[in-house]
Amino acid sequence: MNSNITVPKPQSRIAELDLLRAFAIIAVIAIHSTSFATIEMTASSPVAYFLYIAANIGMNFAVPVFLFLSSLVLFKRYGNMPFAGHTLISFYRKRSTQIIIPYTVCSTIYYIAVEVTRSEGDRAASLLPDFLEKLATGTAYAHLYYIFIIIQFYALFPFVLRLLQAFPRLVSWGIPFGIAVQAAFYIAGQFVDIPNAASWFLSYFGYYMLGVFVGIKYDEIRSAIVSLRGGLVQRFGLALLWGGWLASGLAYIVLWYKFRINTITPPTWAFYFAGSIYAYLSALTLTYGALILETRWTHTRVVRFLKKLSPYAFGIYLLHPLLLAAYRELRPLNAEPYLYHAWYVGGFLLALFGTWAIVAFAQRFIPWAWIVLGNNEVKQAR
Repeated sequence: MNSNITVPKPQSRIAELDLLRAFAIIAVIAIHSTSFATIEMTASSPVAYFLYIAANIGMNFAVPVFLFLSSLVLFKRYGNMPFAGHTLISFYRKRSTQIIIPYTVCSTIYYIAVEVTRSEGDRAASLLPDFLEKLATGTAYAHLYYIFIIIQFYALFPFVLRLLQAFPRLVSWGIPFGIAVQAAFYIAGQFVDIPNAASWFLSYFGYYMLGVFVGIKYDEIRSAIVSLRGGLVQRFGLALLWGGWLASGLAYIVLWYKFRINTITPPTWAFYFAGSIYAYLSALTLTYGALILETRWTHTRVVRFLKKLSPYAFGIYLLHPLLLAAYRELRPLNAEPYLYHAWYVGGFLLALFGTWAIVAFAQRFIPWAWIVLGNNEVKQAR
């Protein structure tokens, strides 16, 4: 077995990945705080509506980047270590407290919140079986599918790690394999009904395997990026990366914009492949951007802000829909357009900063807050 794979070494926290996590949680908040606007604001000015679509659709890299980041961190941390029985037990014990328990508790909270606001006729005939089915498919509330996918990837992790440790040459084939599996699952879904397809890990397998590759090769990749001297080839490569990312993002946004204003009706595969290309490029481009921010502008206010936000990302992700749901009850009626715009901006600010404040307070002062919000990463980092 390759000694580079099996020799354990300590892994420290990677600062630039905190920035990437902050990018992703801000994108999640932007998506959810503008979701109603993409439906309700079609009659607003074309420029305003395009901006809503851009803020919503343009941030759709959030979950793919989160999944990419999760696998990157796992394989960066454990890729160079033997994964013996005691390590496996410790791994799953930590994940049960960090992920599974908060997922179960939050699924219960959101399910109850939805059911008590429904009319009698809209409720399931048998609540417990209905809840258990939704718990087992990540559908108790709209955003919980991501946590359910993370749980699946954690279950898969030891098997992928063992395989790659036994056959290190397979690492280089992980990305094309992951992309092919993800695309095949999508194509299969066009011919066979796959219930809750977005809740299953195969829908995101390419992003996972991209994270696997980058995680295992991270030290090499990081050193290569940091040592770039700005030569012609390097500049061309960076221009291609950033240009491809911006072009794919703009194309994806325009595709959705034209669809929403009934200008075109593209086939579903156009949305899928345009979104996938944008998501893959987002993972790479934002990781590069985070590394550049960390190495060159680490003491700026923006970077310090993102680093403060990052440790609370998981709790913010779990909690923010509750604040948004309550905020939407205060929606202005028959108001001037500028008030609606201000109201949507207020929803974003509340979902981000309001939830951040609640999570920070709870994790600092409430001993059992981890049951709902996950572990306190601020304490762990100290």
